[in-house]
Amino acid sequence: MSRALGLERLESRVLLATVTVGVGRTLLQAGDIGQTADGVQLAQVIGGQAMVEVTDLNANGRVDRDEVTAVYAGNNLNLKTWVGINGPIVTNLEANGTLSGVGDAGDVLLNSKIVGLNIGGDINGDIMAGAGVSNVKAAVLDGYVGVGTEASGWGVDYDGDTVDEFVLAAFVPTAGAAGGSISNFTLGWVDSDGFYAGNGGDSATGAGGAGGSITNIIATGGEDLYLYAGDGGGGVSLGGAGGKVSTVKATNITGWLEIYGGYGGDASAGAGGASGSITNILETGFGFYAFAGYGGDGATRGGAGGSVSAVTLDLSGDGSSDIYAGYGGDASVGAGGAGGSVCGGIVNSYNGIDVYAGYG
Repeated sequence: MSRALGLERLESRVLLATVTVGVGRTLLQAGDIGQTADGVQLAQVIGGQAMVEVTDLNANGRVDRDEVTAVYAGNNLNLKTWVGINGPIVTNLEANGTLSGVGDAGDVLLNSKIVGLNIGGDINGDIMAGAGVSNVKAAVLDGYVGVGTEASGWGVDYDGDTVDEFVLAAFVPTAGAAGGSISNFTLGWVDSDGFYAGNGGDSATGAGGAGGSITNIIATGGEDLYLYAGDGGGGVSLGGAGGKVSTVKATNITGWLEIYGGYGGDASAGAGGASGSITNILETGFGFYAFAGYGGDGATRGGAGGSVSAVTLDLSGDGSSDIYAGYGGDASVGAGGAGGSVCGGIVNSYNGIDVYAGYG
């Protein structure tokens, strides 16, 4: 019997390399595992690249587990850590392994994405990404999440002294481009200054870009959680649609869950953009507020107001909780936009809840 011979197809694999992380900055490439001089593993870069900042907080001359005080992220960073991050995570790492700005200043937010953060502890700092952030898992998030335009002017403290070492320059999206989104966060506890998706880019010749959305946020405890979808950009032929907020599960919230759909962009010669809807929300906690934004103004038609749907609430607070559907935008020569609706909710509230359909 004859048998044909062939080549076996081998899986592509990333070769792992161990890199010693000292005080200061250490660059880790895809496949690198950063560890201390005495072999304690700190972080692994699964994809992309990252620069890890370590500060000797207790001045003992060695790297301890709680001394990672910043992560500078390259495009499409996918990072796993065995320790918490006690400082910011920022997309300011260039492809050549240097920081953005003049002289490695790091003060320019690059149009880069973070595609994975599996943190083996808490994030005690802000997450700022130019083009979006997704797939984040941490025990605690105590900080701000800002994408694109919503990270402009934000201060960065990378050495744990509570003083900002630099401030991020204004982020200007590409004309007509969509704003970056926030998605797939799983958090044990959240006390955030807000999740802000990016605004869409304005266009002087065509349609404005859509605002970034916020989707699939899970928090099993926390104080306050504020979610802001991005606004649509202004345009000529069409205003950009406001970003949406969908699939949020926030339980054991001692403060407020507040959700805002993105505003629609205006259009100088066409229709305004619709504002962003809010859907599939579950909260057990103190209080709730939702507003599905304003449709953009246009020449031929106003943008529609966003709707609010499938909201399930079990609220214990004595404050006034409210749900507002979006308002339709105005038009200079055509019809105004329709107001949004509120439908499909289950509410158990100590102090009741006020519900308002949107104005057209």
